Amino acid sequence: KSNMSSYVFLVVNPSNKNECKLGGCTNATDKDPGSGKFFAYCCGAHETVGKLLPMCKNPNCPTGHTVALDPNANPYDYCSVKCRNGVLGGSGNSSGFIMSSANNNANNSNFQYGNSSQRTECRLAGCNNVPNQGFEYCSKQHGIWGAKLQDCTKPGCTKSRYYDYNQKVTYPYCSKNCAQSQPQNPNPNYVSNNNNNNNNNNNNNNRRRGGSNNNSNFNRPVPKAKGYLLKVSDKKKKEITHQFQSKWVGSTAPRVIDVIGIIAPKKVQDAFFPYQNKVAKELKQMGIGVKKFGGKGNTHRRFHGTKRTCDMDQTLSICNDLNCIVCRIIEGGFLIPKSAAHGSLYGRGAYFTSTSSKSHTYNSGSARNHPTGVTARCMFVVNVVVGRGKLVNAFQGAGVTSAGSDATGPFHSILGEVNGRPDECIVYTTDATCATYLIVYEA
Repeated sequence: KSNMSSYVFLVVNPSNKNECKLGGCTNATDKDPGSGKFFAYCCGAHETVGKLLPMCKNPNCPTGHTVALDPNANPYDYCSVKCRNGVLGGSGNSSGFIMSSANNNANNSNFQYGNSSQRTECRLAGCNNVPNQGFEYCSKQHGIWGAKLQDCTKPGCTKSRYYDYNQKVTYPYCSKNCAQSQPQNPNPNYVSNNNNNNNNNNNNNNRRRGGSNNNSNFNRPVPKAKGYLLKVSDKKKKEITHQFQSKWVGSTAPRVIDVIGIIAPKKVQDAFFPYQNKVAKELKQMGIGVKKFGGKGNTHRRFHGTKRTCDMDQTLSICNDLNCIVCRIIEGGFLIPKSAAHGSLYGRGAYFTSTSSKSHTYNSGSARNHPTGVTARCMFVVNVVVGRGKLVNAFQGAGVTSAGSDATGPFHSILGEVNGRPDECIVYTTDATCATYLIVYEA
């Protein structure tokens, strides 16, 4: 659905299998209490990544998985060696098609736990999930990464050492707790605060229902300190193009040249998902239901236009020019400026709209020559936690800094519809925003 949040789990059809759709993951998925069918992904983190990936290239893939990712988050062609061999023949592994350890053999020693007792936590540092009886890891994906890592340096600890995906550094301990417990350790902060392994045991349930699991960079292999860009599947490009063109009013919608996926920086995700959960809880307390296309916390995809000074859509890299606002948003998320560049009719907030042609009026500064010989502009697609929106038909003034509240409870956003103008959605905290796509189109 074009307006669904990326954290609304999609029901698997028609096979209704209870196995995560992300290639390389064999975690079970929960059931949708409404339909009784299984969700497609085991957690919101895997869904976010999976929706950006193409499907396994084996036309007879029995599981309907996406392609798998290697330890550097690069996609392969197939979801498993079994599917690779089903197309190309043979029985061996090939690192060009699937991770060399992922051979679909449940008895592979990389995943088998070495004694008869039940392990209470996955061996991989940063993961608190409980593996199946007799296994050392909660999933093949974690087994692939964990098999490359030595044991934590602390005597008696059964976790692996922690691998910092961003810095490409393996630390000697699994967590800050283990590092601080060793008096001989010259640096008790060897591991970042986000990787303590003493967090509550609800993480597994959280991640299966879309909650943020901040303990593990391995559940979410792509978030980094700075946001970045990557290509999306043809299916996703078609979906975003449809939303863009169907929401263009007043003239013929322009041709979409490309759709680029955005992986928001870790600090943005760490703020967005807890805020989304908080708003969802408040809506439930107020007895307010979410309409058909609304995601958790009444999250919707909305457009935002601004300026740029580089061709990040072609290079898939972020520039350092402070005047390139597109790159600054990708890199660090949205900001609420002290003074608005385009006015502040509804106060000091972040402005979005469901009407793509409305955002087009604000992004003339993104026009640049494209290699195809045309002038191209770009526009953000942003997940916005609308929550309980306050519908207004008059401008609110520059001094407004919140959506306010009434006897029922708080408003989370302003929904401006004034004098027949295209709709606007204004939120007053950047925690409510997470950029997900960049549309490049012919101006």
